[in-house]
Amino acid sequence: MSAGDDDMTTSISTSHSTNDGISYGRRSGLTAALVDQLMKQGLTIEAIAAQYGVSKSAVSWHRNNGGQFRKPREKAMEYFPWKTMDPRFKVAAHYKRVTEHLLFAVCGVDQLSDNQLDRLNSFHESLRDNRIVVEFDPAFPAKPGLASGGWDYVRREPADADLVIRVNEHTTVTDEDRGLWRLPQEAIKRARRVTKP
Repeated sequence: MSAGDDDMTTSISTSHSTNDGISYGRRSGLTAALVDQLMKQGLTIEAIAAQYGVSKSAVSWHRNNGGQFRKPREKAMEYFPWKTMDPRFKVAAHYKRVTEHLLFAVCGVDQLSDNQLDRLNSFHESLRDNRIVVEFDPAFPAKPGLASGGWDYVRREPADADLVIRVNEHTTVTDEDRGLWRLPQEAIKRARRVTKP
């Protein structure tokens, strides 16, 4: 038996493999902490699965059941106030601007591309200048320019305070999370980077 055969034997004995050779078992050595560490190093779920001989769903399971690493967008979406939104509503520009606002509010301006930052500043400016908020209601009908329906810009009311979105019966925002939805009073700017001479 060659050294390569020894490695194969060790691999098989330390993980539960199916007929397709993919390991789903507990013996791969993969843990939530290890998945977290590998993702911080830049490895994808697919790369980790291949490296440890496990399925992508096994890596995801470890990640979702104890791992700490979350991509910035995933962190932001933990605060998304519409948990069971039908995918057809996610194609609207309203959805994109609201999620960009949330990404900024949760993770900071450096998570936005220059184009996203420009669009977000224009969105905020429109909300301020026109005294409007974004409202989501799955019963809102489709209209020209918004085939999915579900979204609208509505006149700001006192109950909306300084929020970007209207909190209605379809929207869940905790008191602690309200600060994430505040409308900035001026354009968002990146911090200047000091260069050394």
